[in-house]
Amino acid sequence: MRGQLPSTSPGPPTWSYILTWNSGAVSQWSYTGAGITGANVTGEAAAGWRVFSRTDTEVVFTTETPLTSGTLSGFEISGTTAGIGTWTCHAYSGNIEGALPVELSAFTATVSNDGVTLRWRTESEVNNTGFNVYRSDAKDGKYIKVNSRLIAGAGSDATPHDYSFTDENVVLSKTYYYYIKDVDFSGKTHKSHIIEVTVVKQSIKTHLVPSRFALLQNYPNPFNPDTWIPYELAASSPVTIQIYDTRGQLIRTIASGNRNAGIYVTKDKAAYWDGRDSSGEQVASGIYFYTLRTGKFSATRKMVILK
Repeated sequence: MRGQLPSTSPGPPTWSYILTWNSGAVSQWSYTGAGITGANVTGEAAAGWRVFSRTDTEVVFTTETPLTSGTLSGFEISGTTAGIGTWTCHAYSGNIEGALPVELSAFTATVSNDGVTLRWRTESEVNNTGFNVYRSDAKDGKYIKVNSRLIAGAGSDATPHDYSFTDENVVLSKTYYYYIKDVDFSGKTHKSHIIEVTVVKQSIKTHLVPSRFALLQNYPNPFNPDTWIPYELAASSPVTIQIYDTRGQLIRTIASGNRNAGIYVTKDKAAYWDGRDSSGEQVASGIYFYTLRTGKFSATRKMVILK
């Protein structure tokens, strides 16, 4: 969920907030801006929240006691930005819509003699009827549905599921853009991110370069004792993943070195964590956070060890 908040004084030139749901509760909130310093969150809804990570342009807040009420109220952030001064922004209300129907952890495309094959993986599904696949010749162009019938989902299931669809109506040397929409039992839909694929003649094989940097959900999740952390790189970058406990203490750093642009979602490519800290000791059950850092891009997600 993204949205803008009213401001009582000038804020950063551009900024937004993101709510991340966990079983219907808000457990993470972040905002981005320009040259943020002195960031703080206050108000009734902010009780129990703390700063989890901070960069020059982003601050992430987390809580061990997520909000489960129908709205946010009395939520306020403040900070200082060079050239603007001190500012305060408020969110007097904001809907908590509950858990998303599908937790998508991977979405990729490959080319063969049969056409473009899309593959995606869900880590969990809630009331998911199924999926539709959409394609366009331009990223910002008009997208059309290319599957003739709904691709059946798993309903409500907390275990991973893998799906695929082959688009046979493609032309050599053309570039296509795809996204998928999941449909819940009530008819509500949620759109995935867009992936790009060019149909080139290299034994009819493509080299896929994502259009964005992205940190995806680890799998399995919850896990015991190990897990894989998938990600996408839009450009060649040094990759570091840092793992924190709920107190914000760094417990493990996984340095993968410089990686080429590409999709790192399979077990032979994704980052691997064996559930141990930097001393080689197995960590305790509970909630942990993992942060991907690749040059100027960083993102954080939550994972659970359940023993």
